[in-house]
Parts: sequence; structure tokens; C-alpha cells
Amino acid sequence: MRHPSLPPTHLVRNTITAIVALCALTACSLATLAYNNAGILIGYALDEYVELTSEQEVWLKGRVNLLIAWHRSSELPEWQHWLNETRERAGGRPQASDVQAAYARGRALLARTTGQMLPDLAALMRQLDPPQITFLENKFERDNRKIEEGIALPLATRRSKRVERMRERFESWMGSLTTEQAAYLQSRVVPMVLLDEMRLADRHRWQRQFVDLIRTRPEMPALQAELRRLILPPEKERDPLYQAELKRQQEEMMTLTAWMVTNATPAQKARLQKKLSGYADDIASLL
Repeated sequence: MRHPSLPPTHLVRNTITAIVALCALTACSLATLAYNNAGILIGYALDEYVELTSEQEVWLKGRVNLLIAWHRSSELPEWQHWLNETRERAGGRPQASDVQAAYARGRALLARTTGQMLPDLAALMRQLDPPQITFLENKFERDNRKIEEGIALPLATRRSKRVERMRERFESWMGSLTTEQAAYLQSRVVPMVLLDEMRLADRHRWQRQFVDLIRTRPEMPALQAELRRLILPPEKERDPLYQAELKRQQEEMMTLTAWMVTNATPAQKARLQKKLSGYADDIASLL
């Protein structure tokens, strides 16, 4: 039997968050079931990246169960507090600094979980054989080709798609945007520099370093240190020009988000508050 997988950096950071989000979107009993079976869910979420042997799968399931036990006792209360705090901020007239604070807190929580996962990730990396590493490389290449296809589209199309993605994200939380909100969103997003080429180059750089690290198989202390360098946080190794523009755009998004929440209609505010409360309440059911 060959199955789950070894995650690249964004999957490492987002795996537990995805499980928590899944729980929050379901009824209480289903949330508990999902969280208690996180090992299986993580396997399904990651199985495109590396085919594990049955022995590796059993080992991974055991480690995931321990991670979930730690996350449940140590992290879920922090996630609940963060969601409640975010809901309170969203109920008023938040500034960009408020959005930045919420974003930074969320990243810190993700980083703690990632740090907890690193020893097990390092141990798993040392178990991979050459065909498994090749499988991972091929998956990286397939994903990169999809990004290249998007980059090949006309600039106007790429800008339009980016605006639509942003609109969909806001509407998933607030409901349909008003004409004024949609126009404001477009006015802020359209001028942003397209970073797809720089993002792809950074992916190539990270993937090369990650695969090289697996192949060299350093001893565990050195391997964990290198993983921490690559993953916590990943921006340390980025091209300075790319990182500077990415930071500028993140700040622009903080300003946009604050404006959208501050200028939300009563119905949009109520929807946003309900969603945030629902996440917090469902996480509470898991404690």
C-alpha cells in the first residue's frame, strides 16, 4: 500500500489549519469525528506528493495522532481566543493595524504547529527512497507547469482573474459586494504588480533546496535545523526584491480588508460575525 505524503512548505504550514477549518464548517458531531480522524484526512490531503509504503503510512498515522493530541490541548484554545478576538475587531471599524495584528497572530499560531511538526517531518524525510523522491519532484514539476500556463495568459486576463479571486474571497465571508465595494476593490487590486513570475522562481528555488536536503540525508540535528531555515519563516531565503514587493502588497491588502469591513452593510457585518462565531463555537466543541 502506498499513500499519504511528504508536504512542501505551504502544505506543512496549512495542514492543521485545514483540519481546523473543516471542523468549523461542519456540525458539532461531525467536527469531532473529523478532528479525531485527522490522520486519515491529512493523508488524503497530501497523498499526491509522495507515495509512502504501508509501514511508513502506519508510522505517519501514529505521529499525526500525537500531533493532534498536542494541538487539541495546547493550540485549539489559542485558535478559539484568536477567532473571538478577530470577531470583536470585525464588529467595529478596524484599521489596517488591526488587520495586521490579526494576521500576525494567525501566522504565529501556524508557526508553532509547524515547529511541532518539524522533528517528525525530518524523520520521515530520512525514510524516503529514491523513487519516492522522484515522485515528489515530478509532482512539483506538474504543479509548476500549471502556474506557467497561468503566466502565459495575457496580462489583462491575469489582472481580471486576480480581481475576481479577491472578490470571491471577500464574498465568501461577507456575501455579495455592493457596487461601491466592488469598485473600490478593483481600484486597489488592479494596480498591484503581478508577482507570478517571481513567485514561480521562488518556488523553484525552495523546491531545489528541499529535494537536495532529502537526498543528502544529514543527521537529524542538522536536518531539523535546515528544515527550520527553509520553513520558519520561508521569506528569509527569498529574493529581496520579491520579498519587498510581497510585503508591500500584503500591507495594501490589510488596508483593503480594513476598508471593506468598516464599510460593510449591516447584513454583511452580521454574516461575517456569524461565520467567525461559528468557527470559534465549533472549535470549542472539540476541547
